[in-house]
Amino acid sequence: MLHSSVLQLNHSQILTFPDNSYSLAPAPGIDKINIPISFLIRTHIISSGYGNINAGALLQIQYSGKAISTNIRSLGLDSAPSNNFAAFSSPFVDALDIMEQTATQVNQPIQLSAFNFGDGNFTFGNAANTLTVGITYLIFNVNTNEFE
Repeated sequence: MLHSSVLQLNHSQILTFPDNSYSLAPAPGIDKINIPISFLIRTHIISSGYGNINAGALLQIQYSGKAISTNIRSLGLDSAPSNNFAAFSSPFVDALDIMEQTATQVNQPIQLSAFNFGDGNFTFGNAANTLTVGITYLIFNVNTNEFE
């Protein structure tokens, strides 16, 4: 069964994004692994972009001991106005790889994080700005070898 989740960060959450991570999907339970399939990221910047964004700053989606990253500046958080969309397909992790690494992968949430490489939180922005991340994912049971 395909699962989906949408998370929208408001202006205050975007400002402190480098200090916080957010759950996109909860831990699936004992002997189960979240496997992301696709992501959609939307930045909706009204009239003021964000400052203090390191040139190498990353938005990262972490799952089952793995991570997918994209440069935050490429998403348009530092420019205004912008209404950008970015879509990603997850490199699908085959079942053999998952079974071999079960200890670090089972019962882990899918997390959204920002890495600003020691430059602190973001600055400026507009109270109406938002960052939305949508995901689709599967849940795999390592005992039954079935998707749930």
